[in-house]
Amino acid sequence: MLVVGLVGLLWARPRPSAAWLAWVTATLVITVSVFDRLNGSIIATSIFVRRVLEVPAVVTSRYFEFFSDNPTYYLAHSFLRTWVRPPSPLPPPELIGSLYFRGSWVNGGLWADAFANFGFAGMLLFAAILGGVLWLLDVVADRTDLAITGSVAGILGVIMTNTALFTTLVSHGLGLTIVAFALLPRSEKMPDAQPVVMAPRSILAAERSPPPI
Repeated sequence: MLVVGLVGLLWARPRPSAAWLAWVTATLVITVSVFDRLNGSIIATSIFVRRVLEVPAVVTSRYFEFFSDNPTYYLAHSFLRTWVRPPSPLPPPELIGSLYFRGSWVNGGLWADAFANFGFAGMLLFAAILGGVLWLLDVVADRTDLAITGSVAGILGVIMTNTALFTTLVSHGLGLTIVAFALLPRSEKMPDAQPVVMAPRSILAAERSPPPI
């Protein structure tokens, strides 16, 4: 459903504005809430509101609450485990799950994971890394079908609300997406238009005036 919606938006002419998308999102939230209220159910709101919007926000707030007052991991649970000692034998998702969610394994999204590893500095660091990855993604997707590349990038954005940046890059398809975009066929790019240089008025006036007798 998400892919179909993204493809439709990217094919639309003109493309919807950010304000229009915000209104559509708000309308969807109200619609599914009214639907569940009338039917005595929580299925629609659970799928479209709770899982997509509420859960990532609550999980991120718990990561922030805990790691604001406790040591961070410095990627000791990840690829720096050989050189850095973790502050707990439990990795962050298991630690947060045991403290706040009755023992569940609770993956944090991009910002939750960044804060769990390096605090506020980690959020700046991970934002810079993400910017570089998105720049590379944009470069390899140049002159490809935007409906394809844009919809895939949108899915990866949703994944990063529930998954760490490096996990998304290595295990959840972001790295392979960059490779796949680089292999997609390219459309012909129109040559850049040459700038029109206007001649000074004195020259134009001289060209229009009759030659001297």
